[in-house]
This record gives sequence, C-alpha cells and structure tokens, in this order.
Amino acid sequence: MFSLRVDDEVELELAEEHHAQAIFDLTDRNRDHLRPWMPWVDGTKTVEDTLGFLRFARAEYAAGRQFHVNVVYRGTIVGGAGLRIDRNNLAGEIGYWIDEAHGGKGITSRATRALTTAAFTQLGLHRVTIRAGVENVRSRAIPERLGYALDGILRASEKVGDRFVDHATYSMLEGEWDPGTLPG
Repeated sequence: MFSLRVDDEVELELAEEHHAQAIFDLTDRNRDHLRPWMPWVDGTKTVEDTLGFLRFARAEYAAGRQFHVNVVYRGTIVGGAGLRIDRNNLAGEIGYWIDEAHGGKGITSRATRALTTAAFTQLGLHRVTIRAGVENVRSRAIPERLGYALDGILRASEKVGDRFVDHATYSMLEGEWDPGTLPG
C-alpha cells in the first residue's frame, strides 16, 4: 500500500475500499462546505457510491493514470487528495479537499507540497497543475503559497450543481520546484 509520511502530523495513504465508510461519513458531514466547489458531492449519496469511486480510483492507480489518497492528520482521515497523471506529456494535476473543521492548519498545503515533490522526484513528471474555483480563496491560496505560477483563468471550466465555475489554473515546472519548507 502506498503511504507517504509528510511530517509528524500529516500522512498520505492510498484510499482503499475498507476506508469507504470513513470517507463517506467525512463527505456527508462536509456537504455544505464542499458543495460549491466539488461536482461529485451531490452524487455521493451512500457508502456504495464512495465504494464505487474507490474501486474506480484503484483501477486507475493500477493502470498508472492516477492515485487518490486519504489525507490523514494525527491518525484520522480529514480529507482527500489525488494526482492525475498524463504520461505522454509528463504532466500531472493535483486536486484536494479537506474537512471544514481542519481547514486553516496547513494540512492541505503540506499534503500538496509532498504530492508535488513526489510527482517530480518519484514519478519523473515535468509539469504539475492545480485548478481551483476563482472564488475559492482558500483553495487558491495553496498553489500560491507553494510558489505555483498562475497560468490564467478558464472560463466556465466546470459544472458544479446548476452553475458553471471559472477556474484559476496554476502550474509548477520540474526545474522551478523547491521542496523545502513552506514559507512562514
């Protein structure tokens, strides 16, 4: 099983079928928090829906196209993150979400830093991108904090519920990445 110790508090572990109940419960508690930005929230109505996603994610992992991890804080799953991989272009795209009660602690920034480092050092990628809703200030702060470049705005990039969301698109190139500590 893939596992990456980020620091003394944060770990990334491959999301597996036996995590379905915990992930569903976390999603269910955070519906209002996630709904404006995550198109999958309203389609996740049961543990079986989460289980179906985990089976899909596992097949994608086995095929080398992506991996989805649990963000674990002090031993408890508090969110999820993933990396989609485009081997032809040596590119990846990171996505993430976190429990509202655990926001503002730097957990997602630390997890994203670790995923970016792994993308370049372990997977040999050349470019990593992050997209976030233009109005999702907290999500946008993560690539900005990590030194990603703002490439631009993708208008009406994703349908979330009954509206289209513009995305800010950020990128980091292999030679630009400094895996050091987060700025204070």
